Order: sequence, then C-alpha cells, then structure tokens
Amino acid sequence: MKLITKVSRSLSLALCAIALVVSSFLLVVSPASADTVTVKMGADNGMLAFQPANVTIKAGDTIKWVNINSRPTISCLKIRHLPRSLTTR
Repeated sequence: MKLITKVSRSLSLALCAIALVVSSFLLVVSPASADTVTVKMGADNGMLAFQPANVTIKAGDTIKWVNINSRPTISCLKIRHLPRSLTTR
C-alpha cells in the first residue's frame, strides 16, 4: 500500500510540473503579427516629402503608400539594412 501511495504521489507531482511548464509556455509565447505602416507621398502643405521620413519595418509588414498630391509621384526607397533573404537567392 505504501508503494502505491508513493508512486501515485510521484506521478501526480510529475503531472502537475508538466502542466505548469506547458501552461507557462503558452502564456509567454505570443502569436506573430504583421503591422501596416502608412507613408504619405507629399506633405499636407504641398511640399514634396515623405511622411514619416524614416520607417522601420519587419519581415511580413506591409507599407501602404498614400499619394497626397494629384499628380504622379516618383518615389525612391533608401534601405539601410536589406534582409539577407532579399539580397541572395
């Protein structure tokens, strides 16, 4: 009888430890989410500018370009740190 009690106590302690580890992992890990960044092409005062001037994005993010002026705009993109996946194939 002592052996059964000891084994069941050890088993229940192990199950509680496993449940605690799994539940803490699920609470800490958050799902990945992509952001959308809006960049205005042309300032509200009519000047030619990008607002905001600098944008930082992560892989999977989307850039929404909004043309403030009615005339066509040519945009140039300066990338400081191009991800390795985009530079080599």
